[in-house]
Amino acid sequence: MCSVQPSATARRARALAAALIAGLVSIAAAGCGSSSHSQKPDLELSAYLVRGNEETGFQTTGSPATSTTAALWTAEIPNGQAEQSRLVTEGFHRAISTQTASAHGQGVSWVMELGSSRDAEREQTAELRDFIHVPGPVGHFTVRGVPTAEGFTYPGPNPQDANALVREGRCLLLIGDQESASDYRAPVIAAVRAIWTRTNKNKGACTG
Repeated sequence: MCSVQPSATARRARALAAALIAGLVSIAAAGCGSSSHSQKPDLELSAYLVRGNEETGFQTTGSPATSTTAALWTAEIPNGQAEQSRLVTEGFHRAISTQTASAHGQGVSWVMELGSSRDAEREQTAELRDFIHVPGPVGHFTVRGVPTAEGFTYPGPNPQDANALVREGRCLLLIGDQESASDYRAPVIAAVRAIWTRTNKNKGACTG
């Protein structure tokens, strides 16, 4: 998806490779409710994806897609066997991804559910290592109010690439965009804050 950095391209392309549609799961679950007095349900894994225009200037496109095995998740990555083995060791359960687009760019949001918060921390370190080992300068940024966010950039010339990896309990999230705007980090930062506000300290699929 990103023509500037090949390793980022392969990772982003995974958002198109899954076989199941998370929206169908959500529809099925909606029919199982009881009364209006039932307790507030736990957050589904899809709640940890960007929604609507939370990524400023971007809109989600199509339906979220789910990978239920590490093999499916790494299928689009060249020589992805090492990552597949690592994810199996980390208790990979499932991952959901969705595409986003703007008038001048495109992006992705994904969430990966692992065995524990320690596993999520290890995977964040591994993903950061893989992402930054690319040709050219790699920049870094933080997201105020989101202590587990690690932002990194691949400056242009044009377009430019910004991404953030975020730990939430036993899950690892990525929000990224390829944008020609001058402040290409801003949409990613806005999306990270929106997801964090919705999910942090709320019981859900990533709790643990």
